[in-house]
Amino acid sequence: MNKSAFSGNLAKYLEKNAKLLPDSYAVLFQHSPNIKKTFVQLNDDVINCATFFRKRGVKKRERSLVLLKPGYDLIVCCFALLYIGAIPVIIDPGMGLKSLLNCIKRTNPKNLIAIPATRYLALLFKASFSSTEANPEMVRTGFFKGAAFDTKM
Repeated sequence: MNKSAFSGNLAKYLEKNAKLLPDSYAVLFQHSPNIKKTFVQLNDDVINCATFFRKRGVKKRERSLVLLKPGYDLIVCCFALLYIGAIPVIIDPGMGLKSLLNCIKRTNPKNLIAIPATRYLALLFKASFSSTEANPEMVRTGFFKGAAFDTKM
């Protein structure tokens, strides 16, 4: 394997493609809603989201648990965390509740970015979510309409 094939932050490659291929599509979803985003649009959304996360206290090298539905928000969120240098922790909820809670506890995330239903999960299973010190609060932004965001603030 060629070691020079990839180096650095994945989000920087998005930024590079936004300059090289500004009008090319980066994200296409054919299902409802029909989303078409260029590299420039995706990069702008990632930078805006990263700015939002930084203002909320997300820092480089911190683990952030991401429990969002598959789609554009998930893509933007993960790239934004990588852009900051934070570590996105994405766990498949299909593994069952016990395994999910065990994974959350073992990964020890400092931040929680999730769909609103996760707020109740965090309140019911506090031991698994204990590393996210604050209670999740509802955040209504252009990225996460109704998503819960929690950080150790």
